[in-house]
Amino acid sequence: MEIMSNERDAYRYIGKYHDIKWSGIELAIMLRKRLEVIIGESTNKDDRPPARLDWILRQFPCIPQRSLVSVGGKEYEMSVFIDVLRHSFWRPREIST
Repeated sequence: MEIMSNERDAYRYIGKYHDIKWSGIELAIMLRKRLEVIIGESTNKDDRPPARLDWILRQFPCIPQRSLVSVGGKEYEMSVFIDVLRHSFWRPREIST
């Protein structure tokens, strides 16, 4: 009964929500800005977003910078940020909360 009620009332919610569709760079900018607020410093505005995120992440020694990934028996080194994006399938909500 609850499902039927939700489907019946669904017309009320048309257009009242918006999907968040961020690119990896937009997510990097958002994470960098949050971390800047935490430490009270800002990064060099002339640098590109990935470089700015890398700099701010280095201010947190508890966060590893690189991770080793094994794919098909070969090991690849990548930034932790890219590795998190790879596992989250680019869903920012799971990363930022």
